[in-house]
Amino acid sequence: MRAPPHRPLSLSLSLLLVGLACERGPAPAPIARDTKAEQPPSTPPSDKPADAKPDAKPDAKPDTAPDTKPETPVPQAPAFTPPTRPAGPAGPAYFALDDRGIVRLDDGKFTLLANSPTTLIKGLQLGGDGAVWVVGFQDVLRLDGDKFKKITEAGYSEIGGSVDAFAVTDKGELWAATFKGVSHFANRAWTTEEKAKIGAGDDLLAGIVVDKAGRVWALSTHKLHLLENGAWRDIDVSSAGASSMLFFESLALAPDDSVYALASTALLHVSPAGVATKVALGGRSIASYGRLTVASGGGLAARDGDSAINWPAGGEPRVYESRDGKDFRADNIKAVAADDSGRLWVSSELGVAILGPGDAKVEWPSGTVPELVGEVEAILVLGSGPREAPRSRPAAHRRTDRQGAQQRDPTGQRTRRAVPEP
Repeated sequence: MRAPPHRPLSLSLSLLLVGLACERGPAPAPIARDTKAEQPPSTPPSDKPADAKPDAKPDAKPDTAPDTKPETPVPQAPAFTPPTRPAGPAGPAYFALDDRGIVRLDDGKFTLLANSPTTLIKGLQLGGDGAVWVVGFQDVLRLDGDKFKKITEAGYSEIGGSVDAFAVTDKGELWAATFKGVSHFANRAWTTEEKAKIGAGDDLLAGIVVDKAGRVWALSTHKLHLLENGAWRDIDVSSAGASSMLFFESLALAPDDSVYALASTALLHVSPAGVATKVALGGRSIASYGRLTVASGGGLAARDGDSAINWPAGGEPRVYESRDGKDFRADNIKAVAADDSGRLWVSSELGVAILGPGDAKVEWPSGTVPELVGEVEAILVLGSGPREAPRSRPAAHRRTDRQGAQQRDPTGQRTRRAVPEP
């Protein structure tokens, strides 16, 4: 039996099959994978151990240097130099003792001067007339030879209070700072300008000086005042960078008619033209200044707590410590003074010390100089000071006697009898 003959597909069916094939598109070609991209880059071999750090690379430098200008140096204020003049000749030293009077040391000899005040000594100074002056409770006296002469009374009835500070002109006239104001003694009479008129308000007056031109400088608690051409004005000290809360306590005249104004925490120097400068004295980080004096040649002396400062003319300031007897022995420093030979004179409840130049030292413990028994409240040294001064003396030690004898003190208690060391 014969197979049926093969019949070709119809034309329409063929076209349908071709269309379906075109819609699917050709099969995508396989993508070749880059096996190198999946592997970490290889590291070239190195002679360094595995834990060695890579070499530091220097910072890249620009091709051209930046356009920079050199810094302008900040101008520094010149170091302060105290005004000075040539040293004066040798001269005596004076000590003011409460309950005793004024004692002079000259050529190695102590002399108690007659008619000197013995209570409430307010000041001891060399006047502009070249004489030594002192103010007591209510009297002003001038030294003539070995005796003080009363010049005037200066009490409540004369000036409305007591003298707190005073100055003497080359003509022998007196200027005084009091609780009431500024008083002037001339032609045997006192006149007084109250504090409000000079610009001090309710402040206390702490110091007064008169320069060679006759101008009067007065210091109150917070201000410096100047009397010039018959009128008072305040001196601006803000240029010194000082705090407005300074409490001034003393005023001193320098050889060139400039002045020093001392507060407990700062020392100001004011030129004759009124320009103020802050002076670094040295001493402790937190100062407690006081007792400023100026030698005739311009040297400075001041107290700083339990230490004393000496700034000799033409030299550098030096601090002498009394704590633990480091440089000298002192307790409650009462007075300081400088002389033109570079020495510093200090009194305290433990006695008197003369320090300098350099490490030189003389000490008179309390009770070892009969003429200086008591508290030395002020010291004045003229010119270069005495050529001769007694040497250091040992303190008066006391011990119990060998027998151990006992006696009763005024309170009735038994105590061992003490006798001086031989």
